[in-house]
Amino acid sequence: MFRLLEALHKKYGVLPWRTLFAPAIRHAEQGFDITPRFTMMVTQAKSLLAAFPAARAYFLDANGESWPVGHILKNPDYARLLHRIAAKGRTPITPARPQGRSRTPCRPARASPVA
Repeated sequence: MFRLLEALHKKYGVLPWRTLFAPAIRHAEQGFDITPRFTMMVTQAKSLLAAFPAARAYFLDANGESWPVGHILKNPDYARLLHRIAAKGRTPITPARPQGRSRTPCRPARASPVA
């Protein structure tokens, strides 16, 4: 997917690659105010978020509760990743594969019936 975005930007992009990431980097570094809706959604998903350490650390406070309305939520790790991608393209996030191995084709997930 990322390779496709780079190719499309090279062919059709007007703005410099780095410029595309500036708004997302700014939001990740400076943060955004938690809204009542955000708090409600996080509270509803709290048990799911708590099961994943990175999600728990980002979305929940030290007591395992949703951040309060008005809290400024920042994501410095994401900002650092975006800075690297803006400077070097997809290279910083592309894992190396052993020589001679091809990618395993992914299979679409099965949809659950809706009740």
